[in-house]
Amino acid sequence: FFNHYDIATYTNPIERRPGDRDPFSGAVEGERLYARGVADDKATLLSRIHAVRLWHEANGTLPVTVKFLLEGKRGLATDGLGRFLARAFPRVAADACCWEAGAKDEADRPVITLGHKGQLYVELRCRTANGDYPSRLTALPNSAWRLVWALASLKDPDERVRLPGFYDRVRRPGPAEEEWCYRHLPADVSGLRASTGVRAFVAGLDGQRVMRFTYTEPTVGLCGLAAGEAGPAHRLVIPRREPRPRRVPPGAGSGSRGGAHQPAGPPGPGRLSRHHPRGAQHAPALHHRP
Repeated sequence: FFNHYDIATYTNPIERRPGDRDPFSGAVEGERLYARGVADDKATLLSRIHAVRLWHEANGTLPVTVKFLLEGKRGLATDGLGRFLARAFPRVAADACCWEAGAKDEADRPVITLGHKGQLYVELRCRTANGDYPSRLTALPNSAWRLVWALASLKDPDERVRLPGFYDRVRRPGPAEEEWCYRHLPADVSGLRASTGVRAFVAGLDGQRVMRFTYTEPTVGLCGLAAGEAGPAHRLVIPRREPRPRRVPPGAGSGSRGGAHQPAGPPGPGRLSRHHPRGAQHAPALHHRP
């Protein structure tokens, strides 16, 4: 079993509001425990540990060998888990792995997940000059525009990725998957729309097509973008480089491989570079795994 016990604050920020439960209170109301990180992923972790313990107590033995692999820095994207596996892989080798989740779908049905999307996370940086210069010098190249143009070239407004070869090895669902899985996807996605606050889904999707697109389509996503000067005052400059742009694509879990295009030659003025800093959570990612 793999689980983590840290919580990603960038997707689940800590909020303390008057009249609400404190997220760290561990309040018990009826048969429910309210606490920070219960759903993702501490309750799933502890329920598995207790289930194995109770089975062992009731039967005196387990029908299979059970191992637990727990991580406390998953949200930080460090290479700590990789270093551990490099030296201790025989201790955790197994025939199957149950991942962390214990989710329900939009129809409140428990979900058994047989795979996850892979991802390639890439940071793009652009440098055009040796410093920031006043914006009146309009003949100078602007690194922010260079980066925006590059990012905009990756995907059409209809969500079609424009990277050459991106879809070449995407495995589409077969007849059995259509019959046993995708035909039963929930068609009512009004709850998802309401909980996320979006007015419409991408590419005009609605109904069952929303979840089908989510589960089967590889994509390129933009996780964040930083450029030039920012703040409450007017700062009229032509930025020389982008400190931290980010963009990420998730691919459908079908086992194909791909890569992002990178200009030939070393990074330099006016050239985009691809960089994946060790342990960086906020780097842009050109994830590519159809």
